[in-house]
Amino acid sequence: MLTLLTVIVTRNPNIDELAQTISYIKSVLKSKILIVDNNSTTSLNEIISLSDYIIINGCNMGLAKAYNIALKFSNYLGEDWLLLLDQDSKILEEFDIREIIEEVSKLPQKDKVAIISLNKIFAYTTKENIGIFIKCKSVVNSGSILNVKICSNFKYNEDLFIDRIDNEYCYRLRKHGYLILAYPRQLICHKIGDKISPYKKKLSKLILFLLKTLSLMHGFSEFKKVIKYKDYYIVYNNYYRYYTIIRNTIYLSIRSMIDKNFLKTLPSWLLALYEETSLIVMLKLFTLALFHGLIGDLKRDNERIFRYFQN
Repeated sequence: MLTLLTVIVTRNPNIDELAQTISYIKSVLKSKILIVDNNSTTSLNEIISLSDYIIINGCNMGLAKAYNIALKFSNYLGEDWLLLLDQDSKILEEFDIREIIEEVSKLPQKDKVAIISLNKIFAYTTKENIGIFIKCKSVVNSGSILNVKICSNFKYNEDLFIDRIDNEYCYRLRKHGYLILAYPRQLICHKIGDKISPYKKKLSKLILFLLKTLSLMHGFSEFKKVIKYKDYYIVYNNYYRYYTIIRNTIYLSIRSMIDKNFLKTLPSWLLALYEETSLIVMLKLFTLALFHGLIGDLKRDNERIFRYFQN
């Protein structure tokens, strides 16, 4: 019988919401729970009592480190699959996760399936289907079911700390011939950022107008893409998230470690940073992100910015 471990990485979670999620997973998905906590400052006593295993890091080591700990632990336990969830992820409907995994076992390429995502909305999908699944270039971590046997051979890049780690990881798996798949139904609710907000500053609106106008030069299909997602931005309360996204995108793109299309997202992240700070702060952080992304001293740079991720 296939075994599954659910891993939730925490950092000052909403205890009541997380407790409900854990109880639901244990009763419906019939999965044991591992909590990897990145040095929360709030009490986790209720979560500890509900979970099967808990690992508490002495400091905030970032998501990549937490996932590597989870993979090593699941491999030690002899688990077949590992379900990754964020601390605020919600299960949308009752389903049998083992039936989904069984569908993979029917595929001719079953030995090459490294990840199955239950979160297709945020997947970088292709137009190709494999069985009932959608073939993907990249998926986000939350809602991903990892094949422990395969993924234990691939460590997450801990130098990235928090952003683009899923994109780089999926790209590396694909380069080694493994498959990233998405289940055709959306089965979890996953929130990126704290909220979304329309652009309010005049300079942002002007730049958006210019981007939309320029996109027409690349055809109507490209124009429709720009119109679709450029009217609002993702809000992070910790604006240094924009810095790590921009820095890591530059670092990975110029080294051909992710798909080059991610470079197209930089203008929107820069505008989001500008909306949450000021033009001077945006230019300063972009210059730093460009510099450190180009020279690639991420580990040293992480030490410098570490204090901004402690809240």
